[in-house]
Amino acid sequence: MSKATLNLLTPGGNRGARALIHSTTADTATRIAAWGFIDQKDGRAEETAAYAQDRFPWLRTKGAVGDGVNAAASAGKHVVVAAALDSLAATIAIADQRRDRTLLQIVGRGPGGPAAGNRLGLAAFINDEQTRSEATLYLRGLQSLTARDRTSSGALTRNGDPLTASLLAPMRDAVSGQTARYLADLVNRRTIEPSLMLFTPAAKHPLAVLEDKDETDQLRSALALEAASRFALPRAGHSVAVAFVNVADQAIRTFFIVRSRADMRRVSGITELRVPARLIVPPAVFTD
Repeated sequence: MSKATLNLLTPGGNRGARALIHSTTADTATRIAAWGFIDQKDGRAEETAAYAQDRFPWLRTKGAVGDGVNAAASAGKHVVVAAALDSLAATIAIADQRRDRTLLQIVGRGPGGPAAGNRLGLAAFINDEQTRSEATLYLRGLQSLTARDRTSSGALTRNGDPLTASLLAPMRDAVSGQTARYLADLVNRRTIEPSLMLFTPAAKHPLAVLEDKDETDQLRSALALEAASRFALPRAGHSVAVAFVNVADQAIRTFFIVRSRADMRRVSGITELRVPARLIVPPAVFTD
């Protein structure tokens, strides 16, 4: 068994944390010296820690009641933070205060309700300023789409939206699997790229994020192709996502870049998330 040297802290002790535990391999877990969980709800972090202990009997685990953002802020640089919180505001706060060795994940759907809202997920490994800046901008864009009282997993059930909670389960598993791969790369000291990954129901995409300055789609397409050039792109079956975020307009436009058989990159599609003009349309929801 490899020597365990990594201390891991997970703010959040609900479904996202459990999905991350389930996705983490035994090989990765042997390199974790201790795994702590912190959640504001009494007993939840302790139950999640017990679940991790049951899955990896040799691992030292601990659950505690508390504020995950404060815990991440006080964690030393040697501690890896893997946040699985059901609050965009809290996730953004951690991204703002941590410059490296930080994993983030979030899942949700855009405006329109369980059937119409686009489901998506984000996995991020913050290891440099560019990744931190892009992850924070994208998260702020998602936050601009939501209603303040619908940013937690509990709100899905309390507000009569168990269908969204159910539909997000496969997305949560996929995003947690990517977070677990980031963690495996980290403990094995492998190169981690791309460090931002966008998940849609059909696929996962390396993600670049740009601030939208109300350009035309023609100019956005040119900027998207330029931003996507930093990613390797196979010729078939894969695409890169470039998100243009306009927090003030409460909108995110995402351009998907593919590589043709003629070895040319092109925009294959554009999706938009935007706060609807009609108030009767259900708002976006993002959670752990």
